[in-house]
Amino acid sequence: MSVRMRKLRRLTVVLMMTVSLPALAQDASLTLKRVLLSSGGIAYLEHEARVDGDARLRLDVPLDQVDDVLKSLVVFDDEGRVAGMVLPGKEPLAQAFRELPFDAAALNDPATLLASLRGAAIEVEGPTPLSGQVMSAVREAVTDPDGRLLQQRTRVTLVTADGLRQFVLEDATSVSFADETLAGQVREALAAMLAAGARDRRQVTVLSRGDGERDLRVGYVVGAPLWKAAYRLNLDAADDSDGQGLLQGWAVLENMTGRDWDDIDLSLTSGSPVTFRQALYEAYYVDRPTVPVEVFGRVLPPADTGAIAAREEERRRDSGGAMQRLGGARAAKEAVASMADRMLAAPPPAPAMAEGAIAAETEEAATQVLFRVPEPVSVKAGDSLSIPLIDREVSAAPVSLYQPATQERHPLAAVLLKNESDSALPPGVLTLYQGGRAGAAFLGDARLGPLPAGEERLLSFAVDTKTKVDREVRSTNTLLRGSIARGVLRLMRSQRQITTYTVAAPAKEPRRLIIEHRRLSGWEMTEPSGAVEKTDASYRLPLMLQAGETRKLDVTLERQIGERLRILDLNDDQIGFFAAARELTPELRQAFVRLAELKRAVDAPGDELARLEAEREAIFTDQRRIRDNLGRLQRGTDLHQRYLAKLEAQETRLEDIAEAIEAAQTRQQAARDALTAYVDGLKL
Repeated sequence: MSVRMRKLRRLTVVLMMTVSLPALAQDASLTLKRVLLSSGGIAYLEHEARVDGDARLRLDVPLDQVDDVLKSLVVFDDEGRVAGMVLPGKEPLAQAFRELPFDAAALNDPATLLASLRGAAIEVEGPTPLSGQVMSAVREAVTDPDGRLLQQRTRVTLVTADGLRQFVLEDATSVSFADETLAGQVREALAAMLAAGARDRRQVTVLSRGDGERDLRVGYVVGAPLWKAAYRLNLDAADDSDGQGLLQGWAVLENMTGRDWDDIDLSLTSGSPVTFRQALYEAYYVDRPTVPVEVFGRVLPPADTGAIAAREEERRRDSGGAMQRLGGARAAKEAVASMADRMLAAPPPAPAMAEGAIAAETEEAATQVLFRVPEPVSVKAGDSLSIPLIDREVSAAPVSLYQPATQERHPLAAVLLKNESDSALPPGVLTLYQGGRAGAAFLGDARLGPLPAGEERLLSFAVDTKTKVDREVRSTNTLLRGSIARGVLRLMRSQRQITTYTVAAPAKEPRRLIIEHRRLSGWEMTEPSGAVEKTDASYRLPLMLQAGETRKLDVTLERQIGERLRILDLNDDQIGFFAAARELTPELRQAFVRLAELKRAVDAPGDELARLEAEREAIFTDQRRIRDNLGRLQRGTDLHQRYLAKLEAQETRLEDIAEAIEAAQTRQQAARDALTAYVDGLKL
């Protein structure tokens, strides 16, 4: 096995446990040696120490990083093994006072401390030496005859061999505890309060066992500001430059790790690793149900108030139900007890520790790009730093990019940047300059997305106002074919969207133009033909123009859509259109001619029925008038007789109209049945 593989097998995930090392174990301090910053917002910090034999390695960690340290800390020990890791609790001050006979507030002043330690044996030196147990410590005010406050003092009462004795605490030279254990507790509490002053940091101690001198490394991952990439691209102004430029890339980063970087090995990675936080430094408790305490005591039966005699079967039924309920409760209780016994008797096995492995570092990994800074780096905590990453000649051809959604009248000035290196370029902002006799001129800013090796990107940095673009859009809808089955007409149509771009180049400058034409879901480009570059949202169409030239480019998108129409719902205009449509087969057109004839036969009685209905309604109206007049006339008069005769004639005509309507409706229904039968039988 190679030395490298042995080292990899030494990578150990640290377990949280309390262990102790021999008193002769060496205390070693860890020195930060390596930092790896990720654009995913994390930092890997690696510390080193030279140890001999068993060792304790101490590491100060900001409080907000403890969760990440507990989640990710690893130890690389070539010749030893990790014994564990210890660190103080999240609330060390509360833990320190948990077992003491006084709280932290008692240490605010001597009087409060003595008052909280009733019964403690003390020895007092001063004007009146005393020794005894503290009974009380009471504050009292000293005033002059006018009631003005002169001073505050504390009167302490002791229980001594001679009885109760008092002294003024402020007059005593010294007060000491007779119990050395209590005195030590006070000293430890004061030390804990001093340590708690640095409440934003925790000291992690890594325990290692081994023999002989060796190098030991400790690494962990914490949250950090993501580093940013910023580029400068200087374009050559010469006409024969052949689209070359000088690209400089810089990394902008901050040291927010909480410690200075002194001559560290710095690496930067560009990628999107999965990262998360977990509150491992919190204490969690499982909620347990509270059950009532069963108390078996004196029984006090209620007084009997009498009863009504019940049938014997009802008593048996009630007795059986009660026994069933009692049995169910007992079974549930036994099931819970059995489950608890199984959990206590056979706890779940601890998860097995997986062996770790480290992939070999490369310039470009599967998911990220690694940049190594060649020189040691020193940065104070909280400071920022800018580091050069790239400085090389690149292919950067000038183009004009037309994006209608960005600028409808003019294209954008851009460069086509190609990454001809062996590694990807991380995303960042890019500032463009152009060199000239008078010096560099600022052209604009662009945004560079991730650029893998061998690919190219269009970087837009300004509006090309010298070039003009006009855009005209029109649409067509063409019938392709049709068929009939089961009374349904199925049509296939071709929809086209034709966009005409008219481009005018500057009078004295040629232009290489790229038109971005929006892609539509379900549509295909049929013109221009041939291979066309595609992005996620657009087609990219190249167009070369000489100085002063105006050219047109037609872009056609096409799709076919199906349409279903119920034949009996078609109106006369639709039937006439399909009967004359040259896109349909002759048999299909002839079927629509026959449909038109049958539909006319259905519609023909309609005019007659409408006329008859109108005539009948007119007669009904006239009859209402006649009957109204008859009510006002004297019977037997000439006019009365004339009205009666007219009513008789109208009744005769109404009978004729009813017969005519029935005959017309019969003819219409027959024509409708013939139409339906013809449609149902069509299959073309």
